[in-house]
Order: sequence, then structure tokens, then C-alpha cells
Amino acid sequence: STIDAAHQAQLQQYQTVIQLIQAYQGEDLMTTVQLYTTLDISLISDQSVLDIVNAITQEMTTNGYQALEELGTSAWNGGNLEQAVAYYEKSLEIKPDNPGVMYLLGRVYQQMENEEQASLWFGKLIEEYPDSRQAGQARTAMGGA
Repeated sequence: STIDAAHQAQLQQYQTVIQLIQAYQGEDLMTTVQLYTTLDISLISDQSVLDIVNAITQEMTTNGYQALEELGTSAWNGGNLEQAVAYYEKSLEIKPDNPGVMYLLGRVYQQMENEEQASLWFGKLIEEYPDSRQAGQARTAMGGA
């Protein structure tokens, strides 16, 4: 019998966890972060595996958000705007209070000509961090003073 799509997706997540653990143990932060961005924890039901993933999540909270920002900027510089957005958004999931990444995300959306999303991120940045350097940059990027 064939494995149905739901089980296939679940199996894929466990395979990703194995690769994630190998990268993490090998102290390969960039690979760990890249794999972490693809992980859908909701598909993992085994508690011992979840415990391992939660420990790695703690590491991502400490160091991973910075690596994701670097990966986002690298993807953006390479012209892969969708991948840049994915990395920046994942970075903000881990560390939401990062006005620098909010600004970068708004700029990428501007380059993608998605003014709605750009305005959303710039607005959030200006509202939450009104006195930050990035808020000033966001105002300028939006054409304001």
C-alpha cells in the first residue's frame, strides 16, 4: 500500500529533524537555521523528538535569528526575494522585537512591488519603535519625512 500524503508529510518532518540534529551537533549554525525554517513542528507527535526540537528552538532564539537575518540578506543580494522574505519572517518569529529585520522585510516587499506588505511592515516598525533609526528609514522609504 502507498503512504498517504499526510503520513508522507509527517515522515518528511522527522527526516528534517534528523538532519537538523546532525547539523546542530556538527555546530553548523547556518545549516541548522536553514533546516529549522522548513520544520513544521505541528506534524511531530513523538514527545522525545519534540523535546530535542524545543532545545534547538532555544538555541535559535539565542543565535538563530541573527543567522536568519544574514541568510535573508544573502538571498536578497542574490535576487531571491521570496527566500529573503521567508528568512526574515522566520527571524521575526524567533525574535519579534527586531526593528532592523522589520525594515529589511519592508524594503524587500517594496522591491517585489508589494506595497501593501511593505506598508504593513513599515507601519508596524514606526508604531512599535517610533524613535529608532529604522523607523526614520521606514518613513523615508514610504516617501514621508
